Amino acid sequence: MKDNVRSEEEQNLERCISRIDEIMAEARRFLSQSKGDAPVSGETARVMRRIKEEDIRNLTEARQSPYFGRVDFINQKTPERSETYYFGKYHIPLDYVFNWQAPVGRLFYQPLSGEYESPAGKVKGAVTLKRELLIEQSLLANVIEVPLLPPAARVVPAKDELLTRELSKSKGDELREIVATIQPEQYEQIASAPYRVLIIQGVAGSGKSEVGLHRIAYLLSPHNELDLRISPNRVAFFGPSGVFLKYVSNLLPGLGVERVRQMTIREWLRSTLPSRVRVERGDVLLERLLKDSKKKWAIETRMAKLKVSLQMAHILDGYVQALRTSFVSSATSISRGNEVLISKTKVKKIIRVAGNQPLNEQRRIALSRIEQEVQRGLLTKLDDSLRDNIRVQFQKFWPDIDYRHAYLKLLTDQNTLITAINGAITDEEAEYFGKSLSGKGTVIKTEDLPAISYLNYLLNGLVNKDKKGSRVIQFEHVVIDEAQDTSPIEFLLLYLYSTNKSFTILGDVGQCILPHRGITNWKEVQQIFSKERAHRSDIRVSYRATYEIAQYANRILKVAAPGMPKAIPYERHGEKPVFTRSKTYSDMVRSIAEDIRSLRGSGIETIAVLCKTSSEASKLEKRLRKERIDDAILLDKPGYERTKIAVSSIYLTKGLEYDAVVLANARKNNFTASMLHNRLLYIAVTRAAHYLHIHWFGTLAEALVDPMLIRKTKKGKARKKQWKSKKTKSIYHHEDPK
Repeated sequence: MKDNVRSEEEQNLERCISRIDEIMAEARRFLSQSKGDAPVSGETARVMRRIKEEDIRNLTEARQSPYFGRVDFINQKTPERSETYYFGKYHIPLDYVFNWQAPVGRLFYQPLSGEYESPAGKVKGAVTLKRELLIEQSLLANVIEVPLLPPAARVVPAKDELLTRELSKSKGDELREIVATIQPEQYEQIASAPYRVLIIQGVAGSGKSEVGLHRIAYLLSPHNELDLRISPNRVAFFGPSGVFLKYVSNLLPGLGVERVRQMTIREWLRSTLPSRVRVERGDVLLERLLKDSKKKWAIETRMAKLKVSLQMAHILDGYVQALRTSFVSSATSISRGNEVLISKTKVKKIIRVAGNQPLNEQRRIALSRIEQEVQRGLLTKLDDSLRDNIRVQFQKFWPDIDYRHAYLKLLTDQNTLITAINGAITDEEAEYFGKSLSGKGTVIKTEDLPAISYLNYLLNGLVNKDKKGSRVIQFEHVVIDEAQDTSPIEFLLLYLYSTNKSFTILGDVGQCILPHRGITNWKEVQQIFSKERAHRSDIRVSYRATYEIAQYANRILKVAAPGMPKAIPYERHGEKPVFTRSKTYSDMVRSIAEDIRSLRGSGIETIAVLCKTSSEASKLEKRLRKERIDDAILLDKPGYERTKIAVSSIYLTKGLEYDAVVLANARKNNFTASMLHNRLLYIAVTRAAHYLHIHWFGTLAEALVDPMLIRKTKKGKARKKQWKSKKTKSIYHHEDPK
């Protein structure tokens, strides 16, 4: 670095820190004033005090590292002079530092565009310089000149020193904000217009979660170029699991965003119901599919898929409409003794006028209008006795419908079900439907919950009460992470609960492992949002893993999801995947324990030991503890922390990342060549950021055999090196065993 460049940046940093100190001193003076001395009073004073307190909090943090980047820009309209902009996490007044969400931030994140939106319109020109500035403890640590060149097509060169440094760090307790290292394609998605459906298909490790969370911060920021009125408590971020949500929970508050709802879709579905329901833990059917053959669970899989499909929504629509028609046709006159107060014809007319409402709401409105009609006819207020009598008569032909009983009746009444489904299922499958709920329906299966929530919507609409008695929240913006595991009927429900149909949908259909729910093609989602301005965007650069792990994952992806585009690795090099073969399961456990101790000895902070199923993980956790890996703990167990050794089924780690992944029991007999198992393996290897170690006994699963190990015999025929238990244990890096 040239001395004059460093000197220039150090002087600017000193001026910026002085400006921060001035603002903080002014804020403290205001807060120290007594009520009598304050220039304002009342609500205005309280608001100003909150603003000053927030300024002090933000600027205290900003003082340590006020900004991370600089661009020099020549405006097309004033080419004779260059403009300089600095960018940071927080805005520092008098344009010392622009907030990263400001419109002019586009110049830093997309310098090749050479334009940004201003209040006066689009500003065009050219970025002549981009610098990344590493500031620690208010001191300038490094200045990096960033080349203004487009990225390569097959591999993204590691020319961004700040990004490379961040990616090389340990994956700690929580997901970190990336405002200093947002890449051009990520910024395009983060700053995309909100009033539409944005679908982002991203390869594993492409930063989809970061994009979704930073997008929320961008949309809620007062500094952006968008004229929005979105309330944080009407924004939702849906993640795949509680462990994942805990991992990302601090990112939004760290960006100054509070009160955004972060939850799983399962939690939200339960909140839409007017009474508390019990839902089975985990995904029972997926565990069965992983343990047993597909044929054994063919009916169960097909019926579970039907329950979460749009067809199920149509079935429930027809079911409720049939109930509505039945109640209207069964209507009778309202009488008092032998006196007819309202004729049958009049009752039916009142019911029809109250139509186009959720079924129970239509019932409430119709009953209320009948009572009013009786009251007008009698020219007096109804006494309690007559009111109760009217309600008893009404109840006989139109009972209040409970969503649980209605769903149970639909599934257990074979004739009703076959009629509703219009012959789309067999008698055998209809019988299974009836057995798929317990007698009282006290524990709801995972695949039943969305359909029950939708039925409740048809019956009660959006008027359900939560624990505090308020209405169920309707969303102004929804972000769904790992959206490939979201079923069509769940998308439909979120659509119905959205006021402006503003969505950010993040996922990778190549990681969809749920044959009984989830989606395999984004066209299924676009069908639901057909009336909206849906836009599809792809991210192909993999930032999480080293070049070596990303390339290995691409080979697995080729067999796991044929036709899916490969990831473009970010060129950050590291250790090649390590393969360890053992003779027996017990030997493998001891080998994994040794591996963990070695990784820990090397300073690796976060380690995950991944298994095919939850039962395998539970067994391995106990065995590892016997091998004195005392901090081994199941991922979904109370007391789990990222600093401990996570032992988990693969599918529970969706969205998570670790410094090192140890894949256990990766043998051919355990992971067959099925699409489900191959995708599971792809998910497992792409959780690793720096180290990937694969353990097995017997023969290695086909999808994990590196094609580089296929070699020719003397006759010219290709044969795969079979790593079998009869050979001695070996550890190697894409090499033949010694």
